[in-house]
Amino acid sequence: MQLDELHKAILNELQQNARISNAELGRRIGLTAPAVGERIKRMEDAGIIKGFGTRIDFRRLQYMEKALIGVKLPHAYTDTFLKATEKIAGITDMVRVTGEYCFFVNVTVSSRAELDVILDKFGEYGETITYSVLSEPVEGKAVML
Repeated sequence: MQLDELHKAILNELQQNARISNAELGRRIGLTAPAVGERIKRMEDAGIIKGFGTRIDFRRLQYMEKALIGVKLPHAYTDTFLKATEKIAGITDMVRVTGEYCFFVNVTVSSRAELDVILDKFGEYGETITYSVLSEPVEGKAVML
């Protein structure tokens, strides 16, 4: 799908506020609400827009432990490790990286005991290094197109 400047304007607005109405979005970028809706639908169908979400302050819900876990494992264990992570509660996202570690996994759990369980499971596949998250000075920042 070829994106024009109006598509990019829609994406920029949605990154700032995914709950904005099509009418308001249209007013901001100079389109009608139905035209905005059609463009959003086409971008969803093309896989450009993967979904709409909610950012939650988990600490207010007593999920007090956030950590970034580096995982180093033999290449042969990659598929098995990825399958195992699908069943592990608390994983919020994961990236595959270059360098010494293969993956970095963000976890949010309510206690150190839950974090220990995750680390034990990861340890079955390889080596880990864990960084406790102290704060998130930048979170969910938009990439302006």
